Amino acid sequence: MPAAKLVVLVVFALLCTRPANARQWSDATGLFKLEAEVFATSSDTVVLKKKSGALVAFKIDQLSPDDQKFLAAQKAEAKNEVDQATDPTTDIQTWTSRDGFELRGRVIAFGRREVVIMRLAGVVNVNGTALSRLHPFYRYIVPKVVAQFADSSVKTEQDVERWLKQNNGNAPVFNIEGVLLKLEDGSELAIPFFLFSEKDLAVLNPGWEQWKAEQASQEDRNRESFLMSVQADSYQKQREAEAASHQIQMMQLELLAVNAGVVSVWEVLLRPKPGVYGREMSVMVTARDSLQAEQLVTRSYPGFATVGVRRASNY
Repeated sequence: MPAAKLVVLVVFALLCTRPANARQWSDATGLFKLEAEVFATSSDTVVLKKKSGALVAFKIDQLSPDDQKFLAAQKAEAKNEVDQATDPTTDIQTWTSRDGFELRGRVIAFGRREVVIMRLAGVVNVNGTALSRLHPFYRYIVPKVVAQFADSSVKTEQDVERWLKQNNGNAPVFNIEGVLLKLEDGSELAIPFFLFSEKDLAVLNPGWEQWKAEQASQEDRNRESFLMSVQADSYQKQREAEAASHQIQMMQLELLAVNAGVVSVWEVLLRPKPGVYGREMSVMVTARDSLQAEQLVTRSYPGFATVGVRRASNY
């Protein structure tokens, strides 16, 4: 759960579930009095719960000075409890590895990454970067990755090189799951889960499970989006094929009509009207007579004037 949501829920719980504090309330004039307990508060409003269970709301600045002091003290107490209920994965703390290695930092992300270890030109490389050029902590991690997933006898960088030679310089792809820690000096390190102590894993597990659930939801949305895209593309291609088929059928019908002498093919000569950019052209169209041919063409080319019409077919 994001830290902001966690704090909101904690505040709500503290305000709505603290022990009953029924007391006498009054307004600034002292004329209005009410026995009730605090149900909830905001920055400027308090909701009181009467013995009958009915809820009533008042502006805090309308209450007596004593009541306002009471609410201020209660708010300070609630904030204190919220500060003590922070999420351990979002605060700087000491994280301990299984072999006692300690780091001070806070979790800023969960994730999964592929790691490839191989020999290139006689040099051990991790995801394309020479092992000797990596952060010292990653040089500490790499032998442990190999030991965890491939060869438990690997302890040092020299052991990694020996192991690669035994495997002809190549290694399988390791899928590493872990967290990204931001250290006190501002640097960031990705650390596999298998390095953490059991105690730290218990703290990290809820956030990891939430991350996996969110990733699964995102993958579902991506699949749905891809499916919709494929369906839309298929529909578009089908419509284009139908349009092309319809055009071919119309051309065939027009040809049959021309052959049967029902219509003729006419050539209509066009010239751009004054102020219209263009050049003279001729348009072929099938029509019963020259008048219909001219009307069909001028509707399609409103910026042009007819220069002449002539029959282009011998039917």
